[in-house]
Amino acid sequence: MGGWPRTASGGGPCLSAAGELAALARRGLVKDSEAVAMRDACRAARVGVVRRLLNVGSAQHTAMLVPTQRGFNAVVDSRLWARAAEADGARRHMRFVLAHELAHTFFYEPGPPPTRASRPDHLEERFCHHFATLLLVPSPAARSAPPEPNGLWELVARYDVSQQVAAWAVARARADRSILMFRRGVHPRGGGREAMRLVWGASQHFLARGESFKSVLADLTPGEHGSCSQRLRLGGRDHDVDLDAWRFPSSMLVVAHHGAHPSLEGPPARPVGAPQGQHLTLFP
Repeated sequence: MGGWPRTASGGGPCLSAAGELAALARRGLVKDSEAVAMRDACRAARVGVVRRLLNVGSAQHTAMLVPTQRGFNAVVDSRLWARAAEADGARRHMRFVLAHELAHTFFYEPGPPPTRASRPDHLEERFCHHFATLLLVPSPAARSAPPEPNGLWELVARYDVSQQVAAWAVARARADRSILMFRRGVHPRGGGREAMRLVWGASQHFLARGESFKSVLADLTPGEHGSCSQRLRLGGRDHDVDLDAWRFPSSMLVVAHHGAHPSLEGPPARPVGAPQGQHLTLFP
């Protein structure tokens, strides 16, 4: 087993280094065609794993990294640990949580115990999100996976990750794609009318949870696949994109291809244009 990668001292790695460090870490642990065993990854990073009820004031945390004389402990909330022993979804969530905590080790100076190289901030959290995603799903596999349900499910099964982590891996490997998951309901904070609303999204663009899907594809029925070209609002700007949507009994997966059309510049207050070239099929 190879050693855990190290970074130069001086405040922790920059965001752009997350992919390279994840690839180095994977190279010392497993082949790109295989899932990382988190026990091996924790051992390589000198991180022990302990269970504890994690409540800080009124906030509930899933995990935290604590320096020790021998390295670190990743303290995992005991409720998440218990759920992970019973359900695939919770186990995959805990795998991501542990990978995220391993990424925080890069922001410490070595020593007994390790000491903080910089104050934690939102950029560190983004780095840890990127690193964890690419440690669990290698970039080459994400880049070659078809950006559609079967391609995502293959990544889910091969690398033992959630659909959302698989989607993020693809979106990081293919920056011209946004992968969005919708469910019908009211806005989570504002209420209002029922619509196909964003549950999560993997994209280089900002996406607001609860935003409605303003497309004729929102009216697909379960078992239908639709595609069209239209103007779509993402991150406060309008984009001309090619859309593919797959409707399932309780959700809808949407893939937006940004590379087909240039992003629109100028004020973001344009109305959503009428979709062009709409295409519907049934899928099994």
